[in-house]
Amino acid sequence: MQAKAKRYIGHNPAGLLLLLSLLMTVATGLAMYGTDKGTGILASISNRHEELWEEIHELLANFTVVLVIVHIIGVAVESVIHRENLARAMLHGNKKRP
Repeated sequence: MQAKAKRYIGHNPAGLLLLLSLLMTVATGLAMYGTDKGTGILASISNRHEELWEEIHELLANFTVVLVIVHIIGVAVESVIHRENLARAMLHGNKKRP
């Protein structure tokens, strides 16, 4: 008996983690911009936490880069396992249903 990898029509949990990481990177970037320049949608944030926002933003940005690399490798592996071109499916938004 051969184990079968779970197939997702939409984003799998790793893809959702990448999207969340991107969202948090943008949010901390806006907070950093607000504390540093005093402008933007988060301009009201106190500038006494500027270094903290910068550290969190840098950590999230690096984490996002790692997730992007893992995502690209995962797309290649899943394309082989499920015998479908996931990169093409991501471009046009259509994926074969089981």
